[in-house]
Amino acid sequence: MSTDQEMTEISRVDKQLNIYVSPIMVILSWIGNVLSIMILRRKAFRSMPMSVYLRFLAVMDAGTVVTGLLPRFVVALTGYDVRGTNELSCQFQVYTVYVFTELSAWTLVIVTTERVISIVRPHKVKLLCTKHTSYAALLVATIFLAGANIPIFFFFGQAPLPSESKSSTDVIQQYPNSAVTGGGALVANRTVVEFLPCGIKGDNQFKQTWFVTHFLKQSLLPFVILFVFNIVIIVSLIKRRNSFKTKYANDAVKSAANDAVNDSKEHLDAPGNADKSHVAQKRPNMASRKDTSICLMLVTVNAVFLICNFPIGIYQQVEPTLPREVVASHGNTLLYTFLVFILYLNNTLNFVLYCVSGSRFRTELWSMCQCQKQV
Repeated sequence: MSTDQEMTEISRVDKQLNIYVSPIMVILSWIGNVLSIMILRRKAFRSMPMSVYLRFLAVMDAGTVVTGLLPRFVVALTGYDVRGTNELSCQFQVYTVYVFTELSAWTLVIVTTERVISIVRPHKVKLLCTKHTSYAALLVATIFLAGANIPIFFFFGQAPLPSESKSSTDVIQQYPNSAVTGGGALVANRTVVEFLPCGIKGDNQFKQTWFVTHFLKQSLLPFVILFVFNIVIIVSLIKRRNSFKTKYANDAVKSAANDAVNDSKEHLDAPGNADKSHVAQKRPNMASRKDTSICLMLVTVNAVFLICNFPIGIYQQVEPTLPREVVASHGNTLLYTFLVFILYLNNTLNFVLYCVSGSRFRTELWSMCQCQKQV
C-alpha cells in the first residue's frame, strides 16, 4: 500500500469513527446521566449533600459530551464546520467545552473533599457539609471557572498556520471546498498561509502556554487533589473496617463472659434483650456499609476520571513542539480523535460506574425499575 493510500485509509477511519462513535456516546451519556439524576433525586439520596454534587456532575457530563462531540459528528457527516461560520461560533463552542469539562473535574474535587471531611471529622460533618454549603460551593466554582475562561473570546478564532511554500495549484487541490469546511488558504509571494476554522490565534509559544494553563485547571491540579484524597479515603475505610472488627470481637468476648457469670433464667427468657443487642450492633454496621458503598463509588469515578483526562492533557503539552508536517498529518489527526473519545468516555460511563461500584445506587435503580414506593 502506497503512502497516499495509507493516508486515505487513515482519513476514512477517522471520519467513520466520528460519524458512528460520536452519536453513540452522546446518546449513552444522555441516557445514563438522566437516569443518574432520577435515582439521585429519590428519597434514599435526596437528603445527602453528596447527591447535589452528583446531580450537578451529571448535567456537566451531558453538556460536555454534547458540546464536544456533536460538532465533530456534523463535520464528519456533512463536511460543514459550524465553528468556521464566524469567530463567535468558534469561541462559544470552545468556551462551553472548557467550562463544562473543568466544572466536571472540580465538582469531583468538591464532592471528594466532602467525603474526606465526613470520614476525618465525622462529628462536624453535619455542620460543615449541608445542602446549602453544597449549592454555595458549586455556585462559587461555576462563577470562577466561567470567568477564568472569558479570555477564549479574545484568543480563539480563525487561526493562521504558516507552512512551506506551495504553488497556487497545490493550494486549490488541497482546499477544493474551503467555503464549506471553514478552512482556507491565501497566497502571497508564493508563501502559503493555511487557516484553521477554529484555533488559537498566536504562535506556538502562546499556544503551549495556553494549554499548560488549561491542563493545570482541568487535569493536573484535580489529579493531585483527588489522588491524595482517594488515598485518605481508602486508608480511612481500611482503618474503620479493622476498628469495627476489633470492637465486635471484644463485644462478643464480653457478652460471652457476662452470659457465663449471669446465667439467670430471667435473662435468658427475655427475648427483648437479645433483639436490642442485635439491633445495637446492626445499626453501626449498616451505617458503615452505606458509607463504604458511597466512598467506593466515588473512588471508582475518580480513578476513571484520572485515566481518561490525562492522555489528552499530555498530548496538548507536546503538540506545539512537534514539526508542522507531523501536526498536519492524518495519523496525528487519528491519534487526537482517539484521545478525544477517551476523554469523553469519562463523561459517558459514570452511570455504569455508579451501578458497578455503588450497592445503594443499584438498590435504588432496581426499586425504580420495579416502580416501588420510596420508603
